[in-house]
Parts: sequence; structure tokens; C-alpha cells
Amino acid sequence: MKKKKSIKIMRLAAIVLVVSILPLLVSCGYNTDDRKPASEPKSNQDAVQHDTEQDDKKISDKVIEFDVLIGEHVSFPVTRYEDSLFLQKITEKTGIKLNLIAVPDAGDAYKQKLNIMLNSNEIPDIIWTSKDDALINSLAVKGIFLSYSDYLDYTPSIKKLFETIPDIERSYSASDGKVYIMPRLTTNVMSEIFMIREDILAKEGLKEPGTFDEFYILLKTLKEKYPDKITFINRNGGEHLVNRLAYSWGSGYETGTYGFYLNRDEDKYQYGPLDENFKLMVEWLKKLYDEGILDKEYALRTTAQWEEEMSKGNALFTVDYIDRVKSINSGYINNGMEARVAAMNIPKGPTGKSGILAKSAVMSNSGIVISSKISDPVAAVKFIDWIYSDDGRLMTSYGIEGETFVIDEDGKPMLTSQMKRQANPNGKELVKDYGWIYYMDKYEFPVGYLKDVLPGDPVPEDDRWMFSREKMEKANQVIPADPVLKFTEQQTSELRSKCTLIQDYFKQNIDKFIMGTRLISEYDQFVEEIKKLGVDDVAKVYNDAYSVYKGN
Repeated sequence: MKKKKSIKIMRLAAIVLVVSILPLLVSCGYNTDDRKPASEPKSNQDAVQHDTEQDDKKISDKVIEFDVLIGEHVSFPVTRYEDSLFLQKITEKTGIKLNLIAVPDAGDAYKQKLNIMLNSNEIPDIIWTSKDDALINSLAVKGIFLSYSDYLDYTPSIKKLFETIPDIERSYSASDGKVYIMPRLTTNVMSEIFMIREDILAKEGLKEPGTFDEFYILLKTLKEKYPDKITFINRNGGEHLVNRLAYSWGSGYETGTYGFYLNRDEDKYQYGPLDENFKLMVEWLKKLYDEGILDKEYALRTTAQWEEEMSKGNALFTVDYIDRVKSINSGYINNGMEARVAAMNIPKGPTGKSGILAKSAVMSNSGIVISSKISDPVAAVKFIDWIYSDDGRLMTSYGIEGETFVIDEDGKPMLTSQMKRQANPNGKELVKDYGWIYYMDKYEFPVGYLKDVLPGDPVPEDDRWMFSREKMEKANQVIPADPVLKFTEQQTSELRSKCTLIQDYFKQNIDKFIMGTRLISEYDQFVEEIKKLGVDDVAKVYNDAYSVYKGN
């Protein structure tokens, strides 16, 4: 194995993008009088006496336990420590045992759990925040969380990231200039795609549409030819639809910023549902729903239900994450099905635009924070530093080296022969057999980047995942992510008081318009109703923060 080559490969993850942090839109009350940083160095000079070379050294020879609040993805259930070879291996390598407090990341469960913990002062040692981070900074300066900036002499990997990606410090620092949140990073910025049953298009001799009018005709044709299938399937309600379609309709809707988006033509933030083109998109979706083209259960269908219908070949079109292409097609192949899904070029909307926004390489609303009352803060920061090191990034991405993955002669990670892949559909799996934890992967290397064709394997039947990526890139339909803005405590308070009301009211009404329980003729009235909840005030906050972001 060639470690030096692997390290070189992993360092490609240090992508410099301008980023910052979103607000935590939940209200929290605290008594912070008794909250003081535990064993915090007064300066970086106080930390210099400790050894920072930890590539191949344990953090502690004696096992240190930390309680960790972590999100649980519905597709990647968390395994308890006793049953997780992955977590046990981490303890063997680092001396750190993680007692995970897993909370579903779907809906408001995680946000509510975090809010309860913070309000009750029962803060776990480490919070692997999957969403709603920004209030962390306002609490951190009151002494509730530990500052990474005060421990840089213990954390060579984090220190290097600060130097390589200066926007981490610029965008994630609190009002005192210190960094309390280590953000989640990703090399996979391509997000969702239009995903269609490629085999059926070929069978019926149907062409991909160029416009949404042509797309309607294609979907209508598929509905007539395959009445027993779900023509256009969706999960998690109308908001999940509009934020993926809005850009192509000449508007925008970002769920992370509660419907506000950067209008690049005018270089300012605005609220998507106020746009006339947004209304046209809603009318188009209503037509699909009325004609039975759009899934009648679209507003209620869960991710698990969506996965089930896709795996059975019961759906013809969807908009979802590109990495689903590999998992869906692998299931089809393993089950001997002829079904195949692949990316479809995104039709042009009324303004001639088409595409879907990418993710930022430094992900907003996601990071790691450490309680200031943790028993061993030095061990804690060293452990988080290990997560961001080359060794930690490999393990948290691919599992246990030598068992679940190895490094090939080109320095690239690849599965071991015992693992599940196209040539070994009944092989072992990272989550089920090793207890791999999805949200521990701060660099979120997608499964598609892992080499899964081993020497001696038959030539893979296809690689529609790579085909889909290249198709999106060639069509120039991967739109750079909106900048992630940093807010003052006062701005955060204003967003907190208004954005939840705005988002909730939108979600209550968008499905009514699509399903026809509220007349589309009332849309202009709806616009006035939602504006009264403070849309203009929130837009001003975003644009003020955007001005700071640009250095104005």
C-alpha cells in the first residue's frame, strides 16, 4: 500500500470556497453564569508543550469515553458501540470510546432534541450537529463551548485547514473571532439530478425534453403507456419539489435559507415564492397532479417509501441525489431487473435557465462542537483533529483498512474482496456488518469515488453514476451554491423570530395549491399574506449579510 500516494489523494479535498454559517432557527434560554471553559489554555503558547504528532499515536493509552449527540440518517441506522466493529476500531486506534446518542435527522427530531439538551444544561461532551448551528456561536462566547482556536498547537490537521481554507475562520468564527464549530467538508459538490428510467426511454423511442412544455408531454406519454407505474415520484412534500425545480423556472428556493435565494441576475437575495415565475412553476406542478402524473402521495411519501418504490422499479422519474443512481441501479442489477436510471438533461424554463444548485464544499449547518465542561478538552480536540487528518478521513469514509478497504498501487481506496459490490452482491456492508457511522464522515466521500471493481472481477455492466456526473457537467447544469452567510447575534435573533413562521406558512400552502385545495387564483393573495410575516425584513437581513460577505 502506498500511504504517501493516499495522503496526496486525500488532500485534494481541501477545496477553497467562500463559506459561512446559517442561523439556528430555534429559541433557547440559558443560565450561563456557571458556564466557564474547562481547562482552556489562555493562549496557543500554553498548549505548545504538548506533542502534536498523532498520525500513528494513540491520543490516550487509557480509554477515554465521550458522549456524542449525532444525527441518524434513515438510510444509515446507527449501531450501538457493542455491535460496531467500526467504533471499536476507532477506540483501538485512538483510545477514544464514543457513546453515541443517535437522533433521527429527519423532520424536527434532531433540532428538538438539541434544543431540550441546551435548555436543560445537559449538554453532551460532543455535538455532531447535522443542522441548525449558528446559535452555537452566540452561546459559545458565553463559555458554553470550547474554542478550537485556543488549541491549535494540539491540532495540526485543523491548523492546516485554517491555513488552506481561510474562509473557515472568516465565516465560522464567533463575535470574539474564535472558531467553535469545525464544519463538515465534502469533495462531492454535485447534488441532485433529474433521474429517469433510461431503459424505458430507449424501449419506447422517446427523446429527452428540451423545455418544460416538452417535459410535460413526455411525462403524459409515460403515464399513458405505463398506467400501473408512478410517473413522477417525490418524497418529503412540496418544498422538496420546488427547491429542486425553481432555478430552472427563473426563480429560486433554498430550504437551508427558508426560501430566500441569491438572484444572480440582480446580485441580491430575495424570497422565491414572490416571483411570478415561481407561480408559473406551481401551476405546472398542479397540472401534473390533476392529471395523475405527479405522485398522488407526493406530499406524504417518506424517504423509506420512496426507496421501496424505486427499488421495485415502480417509478419512472424523480429528482434526487446523484449518488442514488449507483445504489438504485446496483439493486436492479443484483435482482436481475432490466430497469436502469440515469441523469436526464434538465429542461429549460420560461427564462431559458436550467440546472440545480450544487452543495458548498464547506457545508453550512453541519459541524462539530465540544462542550466546555468536557472532562478532557485536550483529548477531545486531538480526537476531532484526528477526524480531519488523512488517517481519520480514510477511516471515517471507508471503514477499517485491510478489512473493508485497502489502498491500491495508484494510491486510491478500493473495497476488499469480501465487501458488497456489483461482482459480489451478497458481500458484507459497511453499515450492517461493521457499524459504520454516516455522520462521522466529515469529508463525506461518496461511495461512487470508492473503487469497487477489483482485479479478477468481470467488466462492470455499466457505470451510470459516472455517466450521469459527466452528463450534468457537460451540459453545464451544476450551478454553484449560494454563498453561506454569517450573521450577527441581532440578525440571528430577527431570523429566528420570523423565518420559522414564514417557512411553516409556505409549507402549509404550497401543497394546497398543488393539490387544488386552495385555488391557484388565490396565489397573489397568498403572496400578500406571507409578506406580512416579515419577508421584506428577512430579505434585508440576508442582503446586509451578503454585503459583508462581499467585503462592502
